Amino acid sequence: MRKKVRCDQCGTRFLLLKESVYTVKEDHGLLNALMGESNTIDAVDCPSCSCQKLLGIRMTKQAPAPYE
Repeated sequence: MRKKVRCDQCGTRFLLLKESVYTVKEDHGLLNALMGESNTIDAVDCPSCSCQKLLGIRMTKQAPAPYE
């Protein structure tokens, strides 16, 4: 399946290739950065204007709560 996305800045539609998707980390403040809490986001660069298009947030997997 081939998926096209539209750039929010210039409006160019381009194919989303697996090779062009990368991950970025977004820190929210100094305290969260020191504690290691940050969002991991998939992103891709627009081939026309080179701006960064954010695709989606990756959620962290949590261990299930132990039952008593």
